Amino acid sequence: MEDQGTRTLAEGGEQSLRAGQGGQVVADFVCRMQFDDIWSRTHSRSGEQQLLLAVLERAVLDLFKFRFARRRREQRLYRESYEWVAADDQSWPFSFVNVCVTMGLSVEALRQQLLEGNWTFLEQAA
Repeated sequence: MEDQGTRTLAEGGEQSLRAGQGGQVVADFVCRMQFDDIWSRTHSRSGEQQLLLAVLERAVLDLFKFRFARRRREQRLYRESYEWVAADDQSWPFSFVNVCVTMGLSVEALRQQLLEGNWTFLEQAA
């Protein structure tokens, strides 16, 4: 039987590496099928989960749409979304970290893809 990492990569996941506790290397995975399921809303979700998804969706769209914005308002929306994704704050229920954990997404892998402008997971979801 395959382990979770092998199964995730076989399903078309994206992998990133980060330093874990004690200096060991830890792999994070964002499975495209997992993200597609959340993005396409194929399962019934509670009102709270729908709200969390809407917050995440707004940030993703602002990062994508306003990456090279020239207008101040659009630049502000991009900067606010970028700062929200980059923050490690867990004290606020709607922080990026808490939203990802609640929705079952890898915080570091999704953060890296969003902040580096890697939109391949969105193109495949469309």
